[in-house]
Order: sequence, then structure tokens, then C-alpha cells
Amino acid sequence: MYLHSLKTPGTMKNLSYTSLLIITLSMTACLSDHKENNNRAAIRGDYFGQTLPGDTAKLFAPDIISTGMNERDFAISPDGNEIFFCREVGNFKYTTIIYTQRIDQSWTIPEVFEYCTNPEYKYIEPHLCLDRWSQPLNMGPKINSANPKEWSASVSPDGKYLFFMSARMENNTLDQLSQQSLNRFHNSPQNGNSDIYWISSSVIDELKLQARF
Repeated sequence: MYLHSLKTPGTMKNLSYTSLLIITLSMTACLSDHKENNNRAAIRGDYFGQTLPGDTAKLFAPDIISTGMNERDFAISPDGNEIFFCREVGNFKYTTIIYTQRIDQSWTIPEVFEYCTNPEYKYIEPHLCLDRWSQPLNMGPKINSANPKEWSASVSPDGKYLFFMSARMENNTLDQLSQQSLNRFHNSPQNGNSDIYWISSSVIDELKLQARF
């Protein structure tokens, strides 16, 4: 499980440029704009240009966002200009967060989010915050087990505790197999299925000191 810390953006410093540098930057900006325009889908309007649904569920953005590749965990920013969702393939072997944004009323082609490109990790369940995200931080052995199957973290309303799910087994083993011992193992926590754990949120405060933006 990884943590993204938060930092409110600061004020940009004012810089002065020579006329030559201004010309160079202008040419670079034109090339950048051309590349950016090529990355935009021919889709405009709110909600990725989709027709609003009534009281019957509709497939969202078929063949672009909904492709049959196991899409899940949809999130849209408060201003409606950014969309995040998960895509998984290979029976959950690979899963990542896909991102698209609206620039000058046109939506970009959905791409893998910049922090979610390592195939060794599973990126799911995007959540949004109005502040700026740090780079991911491994939450360490206090949260992550050797298993490693930890996910779906949340903080208590008073901010004092972190809840998360884990499939860790700890020292839950059997000395002898019998019908009774198998039933007891199956019906007890830490049997390989996910359980709910909680911990002081101070673990988050410690990790924030390591955050890089």
C-alpha cells in the first residue's frame, strides 16, 4: 500500500527573459501545443461528451473508456475537467489508473496516469483531492505485510485512525489436519482472506516528512 502526501502549491516566482529566450520559448510552446492537440480526442462537452442518462443505467463512453478490458473505480474532479478510472487485464495481473482531462473544451485521449506505470504494482481506486499529490510513498512494514495484500485504506472521521484491508495470515497455522481444525481455520480471521485492520494515523504523519513533490 502506498501513500500520497499533499502540499498546497506555492506562488510562482516572477522571471524576466531576454527577447531571444522569449522567441525560443514561443517556438517551443508552438511545438508543445501541436503535440498536445494531437493527444486530444475529438470529444467535447461535460462528462466526456456523453448523453446524460435517465433512470436506466447506460454504458459510459463505449469503446473509449468502457472497452471490455475490466474498467472500474471511476472518479471525476469537482470542476468536471479531469477523469480517473482503473483498467485491468490478464485476470488482474496488470491494473493501473487511466487519466483524461479537458483542455480548451476538448478531452485528451485516455492514457496511463504518470505515477502508475510500474507493472510490479497494482494501481486501483483513485481518489481526488484539491491539493497537489506527492510522489507515492511505500507505507512500510507497519501497514504492508510480506504477503503483500493490503488495500482500500480510509481515515476515521476524527483523523486519529487509519483503517485498511489485509489478507495477511500472521502465525495462523495448523498442527494437525482434521475436519474440526479445517472448519476452525476457515472460520477464523487471518486465514488468507481479507480482514479489516486499524492503526493510529501517526503512521501517516511520519511518512509525510519523507514526501517529495
